[in-house]
Amino acid sequence: MVRAVFPAADRRTALAELADDVLRLIPWLAATGHPGVTEPAAILRLLNMHHGHPDEVIESLRADPALFPIASYFLPAVQSERSLLDQSLRRRRTPAETIAPALDWRPALRAT
Repeated sequence: MVRAVFPAADRRTALAELADDVLRLIPWLAATGHPGVTEPAAILRLLNMHHGHPDEVIESLRADPALFPIASYFLPAVQSERSLLDQSLRRRRTPAETIAPALDWRPALRAT
C-alpha cells in the first residue's frame, strides 16, 4: 500500500512547505471533478497526504482504514520536489527511523 507522507516540524510547517507544489494541482483537480478545491489544506486532504510532525503522521496513518490492518506492506512516498538536499534526506530517513517502527514495522534480517 502506497501512502504519501511529508514529515516536518509540525502540520503548519508541512502545509507551508507543500503549498506551492499542491497549488499547481488546482487545474488538474478542477478537470477531474474537484473545481472548488483550491486551498492547500483541502488539497492535501483530498490527496490523502499524511503530513506534519512524525507523531501526527503516525496518528494519521493509523487512522487510515485502507492501510491498517488490511495492507501487507507499506511504501511511504515522500514528496521532495522543491526540497533542499538536507531536507529531502531527513524526510526520507524519518519514515524509516521513526514512523515505520512506531507502526510495528521492522526491517527484515539480512541473510548471512
